[in-house]
Amino acid sequence: MKKCPKCKGPLGERPALSRRKGIGDICSDCGYKEAMEDAQKIIDMYSKESK
Repeated sequence: MKKCPKCKGPLGERPALSRRKGIGDICSDCGYKEAMEDAQKIIDMYSKESK
């Protein structure tokens, strides 16, 4: 079974494509975490603009 390059856990049946350069497929949990990190960056950016 393939392993996630980020957390070393199982990649699973439906891996996510990493949002980071050169990583490739990652497990769904790591994909979710990356998406939430990116969403938080956008929220922070708009919060700074509105002040």
